[in-house]
Amino acid sequence: MGTATTLRLAAAHLAPDVDVTPVTFDVLAGAAVEQVIPEWDACSARAGNSFLLSPWLATAIWNMDVARRGELYLVTGRDAAGSLQTVFPLWLSRSRMPVLGLSTLQPLGLYAQETSSVVVGESDRAIATDRVAEFLLAPEAPPYDVLHLPTIDPRGELFAALVARAERHAMPVLTSAPMITAFIQPARGPAQALPGPSPRLRRNIRRAWRRAQKSGAEVVCREISWDWEAHQQAVARIDSARWGEAQPGSSYALHDDGVQRLVAAAMGRLDRHFRAHAFAAFVDGEVAAYVICFRSGPEVILWSASLDDRFRHLNAGMLLWDYCLHEIAGWPGVARINFSKGAERYKLDWSDSACGVCELAIVRATGLRRRRAIARFPDLSPASAGLHIGD
Repeated sequence: MGTATTLRLAAAHLAPDVDVTPVTFDVLAGAAVEQVIPEWDACSARAGNSFLLSPWLATAIWNMDVARRGELYLVTGRDAAGSLQTVFPLWLSRSRMPVLGLSTLQPLGLYAQETSSVVVGESDRAIATDRVAEFLLAPEAPPYDVLHLPTIDPRGELFAALVARAERHAMPVLTSAPMITAFIQPARGPAQALPGPSPRLRRNIRRAWRRAQKSGAEVVCREISWDWEAHQQAVARIDSARWGEAQPGSSYALHDDGVQRLVAAAMGRLDRHFRAHAFAAFVDGEVAAYVICFRSGPEVILWSASLDDRFRHLNAGMLLWDYCLHEIAGWPGVARINFSKGAERYKLDWSDSACGVCELAIVRATGLRRRRAIARFPDLSPASAGLHIGD
């Protein structure tokens, strides 16, 4: 990143129907972002909820994992006393449209992919959401041709605010068909428990354990967070073989040295606010499958999982899911397990609830660049300010 820059969001650019509050919004870049990392994490701790705020380390992991090249911007909001109340990381990249040279701005962070919520500590989230939405479409925003939110709740405050303001500015709005995000909400009580799995899956799990026993192989499932360094290279090899070849440049990149360092740092955290956990299934002492998740307050997001195809006949992946999900459900304070976007059969079998999300693109470019930008999203359709996907 270059030198520090700070841009003040003028009150004149805020929506006239939003009440004035003593929160001042700035845009940080370069070294200015690094200077607020301690405050960023403190704000995240106050929020205590992954719907509201990804801590800096989570954003760094997402940066190394997916975004790779680009510029990091941070929208911050401070109260009258100067305390940080709102953090909204954004990534400006040209990698999506390299031939046309069009730039894309999108929220950045481990949880932005799921909720795309404006992240707020103690300030009013609805007002902060409205103001950040106004900023994203204002001249003070980082220069971009397309504002792209790969996953956003179409019933949420940010979606409504962005679509309404885009129409006000005569900017084309494109959305996808609904996509499913599945969840598990562990049952409350003296001992937390999973509401599932489905009867069909329970039968398959019992059969898988019997099959493993008859094979003569020793199958063991356990958490490996505590000895992650001893197993991370084996996990990286499985990740590379399965995802690196199938989706080059778009995998979770656990075989990348930078991502490994950041994940290892998250494994070493002892607090429940934000920490990585890893589980593995071993067949005769060899890593056969893995699951990596991140806990942030009451939510656990299942981030990356894969199976060594050599052990598919033993259903090592199914056995590991059975083990790790029951372990996670028993952690004190866990209110929700998030499978992330996708309607794969195993997610629906395990989950007890789901919500609809969509992809959103707002085109700020004009003229020929606008037509070219729209053409880069052939799977999205025009939307209007009154649209609520899933109604």
